[in-house]
Amino acid sequence: MVTISDVAKAAGVSKAAVSYALSGSKKVSEKTREKILNVATELNYIPNKNAMILRSGKTHKVGLFITYFSGSYFMYLTESISKACELDGYNLDVHIVKCHNAQDMISEILYSNIDIAIVQYRFNQKDEKYLADTIFQKGKSIVFLASANCYDHASGVVINNIGGFAQMADYLYETGHRKIVYLGGFENTDERERYEGLKKGLKRHNADIYDIWDYADTDPNEWVGFQITNSHCKKLTTIPDAICCVNDPIAIGCIKALKSVGYNVPRDISVTGFDDLIPAKLCGYKLTTMTNPVGEMGKLAVAEGIRLLDPKESGKYTVIDSHLEKGETVAIRA
Repeated sequence: MVTISDVAKAAGVSKAAVSYALSGSKKVSEKTREKILNVATELNYIPNKNAMILRSGKTHKVGLFITYFSGSYFMYLTESISKACELDGYNLDVHIVKCHNAQDMISEILYSNIDIAIVQYRFNQKDEKYLADTIFQKGKSIVFLASANCYDHASGVVINNIGGFAQMADYLYETGHRKIVYLGGFENTDERERYEGLKKGLKRHNADIYDIWDYADTDPNEWVGFQITNSHCKKLTTIPDAICCVNDPIAIGCIKALKSVGYNVPRDISVTGFDDLIPAKLCGYKLTTMTNPVGEMGKLAVAEGIRLLDPKESGKYTVIDSHLEKGETVAIRA
C-alpha cells in the first residue's frame, strides 16, 4: 500500500509538504502542489482521511441540522448550502434530529464529526447561548437559521417572516379586504412569526384577524390546506374576504377546496401564500405570495460558519427581507 512517505520520496519533498498539498494549504506553492498531486496520482495514492483529520483537527464538513425534510423549502435550503459548501471546499452532511434541549443538540453536533453546524431549530435564549459557547469551546462554529439572536461566537441568518406577512396584511387591507382569515399552525418558528406579522400589519390599520383556521402538529402541505379549508367551508355563516395562508402548498390546497365547493377565487374569496418556490410555479396560475430568499440564506449561513472558525471573529445577526409577488388570487374589493 502506497504511503505518504512514498509520495514524498518520489516527489523529492518532505511528508509535511505532501500533507499541505493534499489539504489545499497555501504553505506550498502552486507549482509544488501540482507536482505532488501528479506523483500521488501516478502512484495511485489514496489519502487516509482519518489521519488527515487527526493531523489538522478539521474535517472540512458542514452539518445541517433540521427537524424534518419535506417540501420545496428544505430542498432549496439544502441545495443552496450544498453549492456554497462545494465552492468553499467543504462537504455537507444533513442530520434530521429531534432535540428536546440544548444538551441533545450539543451531543448531535459533537458526534457528527463536522467543523460547522447550521441549525434550523429554535431554543430559548439561555439554551442557545449555552449551545453557542459550548460549540465554540470545542473549536467548531455554529449558525442559527431560526433564532432571534446572535451571540459572541454564533451568528443568526433568518428570513423576515414578520415583516413579510405584515406587508401582505397591508396589501390585503389596501385592496379592500376586511374579513381576513389566517390559515396556518403555531408549531414552529416560521408559523408563529408569520401569524405575528399578519396581526402586526392589520394592527397598523386598527384591524384584527377575522378568524384563525388552525391545524394540528403536521407537515403544512397541500392536502392539509385542502382538508382544513373544506372542513371550515361547510360551517361558514359569513364568507371571509381573504384567506392568508402560512405557505404556498397550504394556499394551493385551500384554493382547490374553495373551488370544489363552488367558490370563485378571487372573486368570492382572495387567497395568498408565502415562499414563491416550486409549488407556486407549477400550480397553473399566478399565486399572490411573498418570496422566500432561502437560497441567499443558505449561502450566507455557510459564509458565516466559515468566518466564525476564526476564534477572533464575533457573531452577527442578518435578516433577509422577502417581497410581495402580486398574482391572480387577490381581487380589488370596493
